This record gives sequence, C-alpha cells and structure tokens, in this order.
Amino acid sequence: MNDFQFISANETYRNLYYQLPKVLFTSEFYKTMSNDSKIAYAMLQDRCEYSIQNNWIDQDGHIYFIFTRNELMNILGCKENKIAKIKKELKDKNLLYEKRIPPKKLPTGEFKNYPNRLYLGKLEVSATDVYAISNANHTNEFSESGKNQPSDKHDKINVSFESGKNQRPE
Repeated sequence: MNDFQFISANETYRNLYYQLPKVLFTSEFYKTMSNDSKIAYAMLQDRCEYSIQNNWIDQDGHIYFIFTRNELMNILGCKENKIAKIKKELKDKNLLYEKRIPPKKLPTGEFKNYPNRLYLGKLEVSATDVYAISNANHTNEFSESGKNQPSDKHDKINVSFESGKNQRPE
C-alpha cells in the first residue's frame, strides 16, 4: 500500500479551471476586447454556476450574481479603475448587465444598501465563428502528438443559430 497515491482535497482544488470560450478569440466582434475582459467573462460565467446552486434567479427567470467591486479587484488583482474599464468593455459587447438594487429602509429608520445584481449576457456566435474555431483547431496536418488531424474531406455539418436577442431584465 506504500505505492498508493491518494487524491487529496488540495489536488482536487488544483484541477478546477475557468472555462474561457474560444469565440472570444476567434470572432471579429470579440477579438478587440482586452484579455482582462475575456478572463473576467470566464470568471463571471463561473459565478453564474454558483448562482444556480444558490437559486439566485429573478422574477423573470434570469440568473443573476453578486460580485462586488472589491471581490473583482481581489480576484483579478487590479485596482478599481481597471475594474470599471473591464465592466464597461463587457457592457459595450452586451456581455454584462448591471441592475441597481435600491436601498431598503430598516425599522430603525436607517437605510441598508445592497450590491448591484449582475447578469451575464450570452455570447453571439455566427456560422463564421464556428468555422474559425474549427479551422483554428485543424490548421496543421499533424498535431503536436504526431497523430493525424481530421482532413477537410470530412462530411459537412449544418449548424443553425437563433437570431433573436434576449431582453434585458428591467
């Protein structure tokens, strides 16, 4: 039993990753975004998963999350002005919507402030983007491992996308 390698809690935590969508790097619409904003999107997407677990769903069925400026500054390792720039860039691409929650009056007469609700927008993916991702994955005849890559002679797959826009929560 001396050779048995137990999995520890630290190793499980070490294997957790943020998912960074490829379309952020292949779509002409998103290519101009800063890498900081792209990483922030992945982190906010991860926070959405946490919101689902906590049932943070508004009256319209939209998933929201709460990430204070201080939390964002801490996790991204940057100052408040950089967070403002990241949030603006995500909002400009319709990837982030921020809803202000008004303060509530307590029985003591004092007001309690609540953090804004953040909503993550869906990425817009076109057929051209799917082709760019697919093409980027198959640019070489051989991969680094030396195994054959799929050729361009494979069957074509028809892909359709919804063209409607989601409405923002009021």
